[in-house]
Amino acid sequence: MTPIVRDILELANRAPSGENTQPWRWQIQGDRIDLFDIHSADRSLYNSGNRGSFVAHGAVIENLCAAASAFGFSPRVEIDGAGTHSDHIATVILGAQGDRPSMDLAQAIRERVTNRFPYENRPLVAAERAALLESDGSAVTGQFFLVEREADRARLARAGCASELVLFSHEHLHRSFFDHIRWTDAEEQSARTGMHVASLGLAEKQVPVFRLFSRWRVMRLLPFLPALIAKQNARVYATGSAIGVLSVRATERNELIAAGRRFEHLWLAATRLGLSFQPLSGIFFLACALDDPQTAPLFSPRHARAIRKAIADIRSICALPQTETPILMFRIGRSLAAPKQSVRRPLDSSVSHGS
Repeated sequence: MTPIVRDILELANRAPSGENTQPWRWQIQGDRIDLFDIHSADRSLYNSGNRGSFVAHGAVIENLCAAASAFGFSPRVEIDGAGTHSDHIATVILGAQGDRPSMDLAQAIRERVTNRFPYENRPLVAAERAALLESDGSAVTGQFFLVEREADRARLARAGCASELVLFSHEHLHRSFFDHIRWTDAEEQSARTGMHVASLGLAEKQVPVFRLFSRWRVMRLLPFLPALIAKQNARVYATGSAIGVLSVRATERNELIAAGRRFEHLWLAATRLGLSFQPLSGIFFLACALDDPQTAPLFSPRHARAIRKAIADIRSICALPQTETPILMFRIGRSLAAPKQSVRRPLDSSVSHGS
């Protein structure tokens, strides 16, 4: 692996993934880079049918292409849509290296971070709105909605928080979520996956209470807590300038990979604009799990109603046609708080070399 390819893959590895599980590995052969899925990396109910991982693969492909372009390559992506290899996702051919046009995108990849703190309530300026809409202009599938009206943002925030309502009252989801929380720097450095508690947007005095919430017995004894948590989070999620929603035509492998690329492209565009960004997509992946015959029985009727109502509300706010399925949502705005970036596995642990 050449130093430049290493630099490109280091940047690609900074892509977002559900609970920072990083469900990918690489194989390098000359200027050919193959991306493979690590199916065991994310066994959460949020990843039913590997849908969350497919979105993450799209994000990592987008990072790879942005990084390669910054180094002067014109990468060509070939998605393994036929699924001839169950874990093979895509091949990227770097080709010949030319002049380096700009390192702005590479810098945006380094700076990209999830900001879960409250945002300032001020509207997007025209240049910011135009840049975000233009950054999605090349998309060939699905739709992109940018919702700025305050009342609609509040409704979308409440709908998105149905995910927390279910998570904190569903034993499997609760345990899986807290299995990925790292409470100390030492834990984070040892695991190199998951989320440090300092990245969750909590005030210092809230951390001990949040740790108490990690005990399933506490959540069972105090059944009003999930609704209280969801309500509090909805107030935070409603802050900011806009909430974006991406849809797909079908929750299938190639559509989800493409959606992941669009999502990361928008995130990098927001980062370059100096805007804070937080994904709010959990509710959509719960809806996918609810629609999956293999995982649907894992939800109680109460959970199913909450999920379906949230999706119906999002559809209504965005006037989404029945031919489209909402799959990703995020909020953007400006925040004075500086969130902690999640660490990644060492690159060498996820790279092999072809013959």
